[in-house]
Amino acid sequence: MAGVLEGIKVLSMGQVVAVPAASSELADWGAEVIKLEPLFGDQTRGQVRLLGTSTGQINWPIQVLNRGSKGLAVDLKQEDGRKIVYKLIEECDVFLSNYERGTINKFGLDYTSLSQIKDR
Repeated sequence: MAGVLEGIKVLSMGQVVAVPAASSELADWGAEVIKLEPLFGDQTRGQVRLLGTSTGQINWPIQVLNRGSKGLAVDLKQEDGRKIVYKLIEECDVFLSNYERGTINKFGLDYTSLSQIKDR
């Protein structure tokens, strides 16, 4: 059965809980979600093992919080990495992030910069 958000494409660049949880909800409703991670991965990948919330080889918080998402690791410190993200922005309808404003601005992923790439 198609979800009400079928045809909507989401670029998700967030870590820990807030943005991954929101993204998984959008995926549950039919949106196509692409999760961007740094090359070393979402920081939750290592933290949950330290907190004892994963068992064996399965890191269930990462699985639950990122369900329905396609993953892509990108090095935003490299121009080629940023070009990949800008290309994805052109194709997406929604951009979600919970990175600090300084980080977003440093990589040209703030609203003002992105609205020059895509005006909606």
